[in-house]
Parts: sequence; structure tokens; C-alpha cells
Amino acid sequence: MFRGLQVKQQPEWAPAAAPQVSDGFNTWMDSLPFGDNYHKQLAEKKSKQEFIEKERLSNPHYLLRRVEANNNYLKKRVEFLDDLVKDRDGLPATIAVNVDHPGPAGAVGEKGFGGDMGLQGPEGERGPKGASGLNGPQGPIGSPGVDGPEGAVGGVGVDGPAGQGGSPGPDGLRGGTGMQGLMGPPGKRGPVFPGVGPVGPAGVPGTAGTIGAQGAQGAPGPAGGGTWPALAISEQESTFGGNLRTGFLQDGAVLYSDRSDIKFTSIPPEIHGEPYIQTIDNQKGKTGPDVLSFRVNRPRCPPSSHNPEPCTRNPAP
Repeated sequence: MFRGLQVKQQPEWAPAAAPQVSDGFNTWMDSLPFGDNYHKQLAEKKSKQEFIEKERLSNPHYLLRRVEANNNYLKKRVEFLDDLVKDRDGLPATIAVNVDHPGPAGAVGEKGFGGDMGLQGPEGERGPKGASGLNGPQGPIGSPGVDGPEGAVGGVGVDGPAGQGGSPGPDGLRGGTGMQGLMGPPGKRGPVFPGVGPVGPAGVPGTAGTIGAQGAQGAPGPAGGGTWPALAISEQESTFGGNLRTGFLQDGAVLYSDRSDIKFTSIPPEIHGEPYIQTIDNQKGKTGPDVLSFRVNRPRCPPSSHNPEPCTRNPAP
């Protein structure tokens, strides 16, 4: 057993020196509810409650409400006694009532239930704008909207200027036929045979003649005609009225102007892109002279929904 000076042994995990903390660490520790700080907070909370209760009792409005409550109580007691006297017979007409006024205020009782909420105060000033929050997740894709009504068919555009046609080149003259070659010498005649002898063999053909020289070039031919402008239809009109429109032949184009469910499914390539008149389905049974009139800008009539084959005629209404 050792005697003498006793030295306190520190564990191996203990630090050799006191740790250093920031200035805000002590402030943060003081705000935690434990130890002396906890009792200090309880004392401050109790002092605050006592101050609020004292202010409430000394408030003139509270005192007036207490006086009003006492007066109402006394009034009801007087009315009760007065009614009790009236109900009894043989008692004097008057009666003296001693009313004991309340004495000084007693000790503060236990805190009652909270009163009704007061009227809402005026709206405070708007605070500064807060920082923008993070973007929320992307919402689901909405369902497709309803298809809008089909737009009206646009009118025929203005024709551009026609390009200048080139003149065809001149055709050269055909060369003359060469001279016929010389006939070869006749074959040898066979020996005389009584009667008609057999035909002798054919003679050797002569050599071919030389080709004649090429003739001179002929004069240039007349210049070719100009090109036709793009076909356009205008001033279409029906004797029976209605809305006549024009369009261009292509797959899916509307056949009639008053029906959108009947469409072209296949257009031949030779008339694809040509203009046509959208007639009226309700008038397809109408007959008579000059039922439909229109104008074109060149001697060619376009196909219509009642006559899909192209034709040729003079430009007239």
C-alpha cells in the first residue's frame, strides 16, 4: 500500500489540454433548458405571468366590468326580494333591505380560462420578399386539347410572270442517197442442155458505192410559242346559290364544300396539284343549263368534284 502524495490519474482518452470553443458555443449552451439556466427560465416565465396578471387586474376596463357584474347581481337580488314580498300577504307595504357592499379585493385566485379572442387588428406592413424556393417536380403531361375547327381554304395565289420560252434549234438537212454500186460481171453460162437447163449460180455482188457528201444546213425554223401560266380559277358561282370554294387536288383533299367527311384518297400524278372547284353535295342532283359558271386564266378547264377528268376549252365564264 502506497502512502504519501496521491496523484489523480486521468484516463487515456482524456485530452491533454482544455478544448477551445467558439464565442457562440457558450451562448448556445445558455439557451438549452437544463441546469441553472432551466431554473432561470422558469423564474422569468413566472415573473412574466405575474406581471401580466397584475396589469389585467389594474386595467380600468377590467375594473369596470367587475363593478358592472356586481351591480347586476345586486339588482337581481333586489328584484327577487321585491317579488318575494309581493307574494306574501299581511306584510308591511315597505321593507328595508340592508345591502352589504363588497369589501376590498381578496387574494388573486387561480388563473381562469382564456377570454374570447379580441377583434382582429389592422393588417401589418408587408415584409420583404423571401428568397425563391426550389423548383418543384415537373407535373404530369396534360391530356391533349380538343381539335379546333377546320380553317377555311385559302384563295388561289397570284400567278407569277411566265418565263421566256427558248426557240427550238434548226433541223439539219438530210444527206442525199449515195449512188448505186456497179453491177458485177455475169456468171458463166452453163453448157447447152436439151430442153430447159438448171438455173446457174448467182453472180458475185458488186462492191458498195461511196456515200455522198452531207447537204448544206437549212434555214432556222420559226420561234416557239410562250409558256402557259399556272392554272387559276376565279368567279365561281352556282345558279342555286351556296358557298363554292376552290382547292388543289391532293390525297386527303375535301371533295365538297359542305361536307368534310368525303375526301380524295388517291389522285393520279398527271393532275396532282391542279386546282379544282369544291361543289355543294346538296346540289349534286340539280340539272339545267349554266348550273355552274367560273373563269380560268388560260384555255383549260380544271376538274371539279362532279367531273374529275381534265378537259380543254376556251377561257369563258
